[in-house]
Amino acid sequence: MTGRMPRYAGDLRAVPPVIWAVLALAAGAVVASCFDFFTYSARGPVVRECAAGATGPDALLCHSDSSAAWHGLLAPLGLMLAVVAAGVVLLPYVVPTLRAPVRIEVVALVCAGAAVGFVLLALVVVPDWPMLQDMGVTSYSDRLYDRAVENGHGAGYWVVLGLLIGQVGLLGWRVRGDKSSSRPV
Repeated sequence: MTGRMPRYAGDLRAVPPVIWAVLALAAGAVVASCFDFFTYSARGPVVRECAAGATGPDALLCHSDSSAAWHGLLAPLGLMLAVVAAGVVLLPYVVPTLRAPVRIEVVALVCAGAAVGFVLLALVVVPDWPMLQDMGVTSYSDRLYDRAVENGHGAGYWVVLGLLIGQVGLLGWRVRGDKSSSRPV
């Protein structure tokens, strides 16, 4: 790593701008995950029922909706790994006496890469519509649900994915471009 040695634990003036960028990308991903991450809308026969004035559980499907990333399992795991990656890369600046057996940036890069992997998996594994679960609608089987509801991804998903890929890129650049030890010099 480049930069001057911290004078005391927590001397954040020694943190290089690229590390701050990694932290900012993780924070931005967490914020963006609170917006339209997963999207839901009616499809197939339910659309026709909505046009005809559906009642009961089908009426709930007549309106499109979205949910945050925190309604699934994979996206929250990915976001937590991104935050861990950001924290790990900051460790040598907060704890200058840290002696890690491996390069800290490599550990952070692996965490960030796994974060991207989990968010990419969330592209195919979309949780059921939370509104139906909150309303206690359990009468839809998986097959019926898949015929009645179109799952998708909103802008929040793509923003989070872009920020996490940016985090991997910065950490990869840091690992490849900096061959020094895992602690500040």
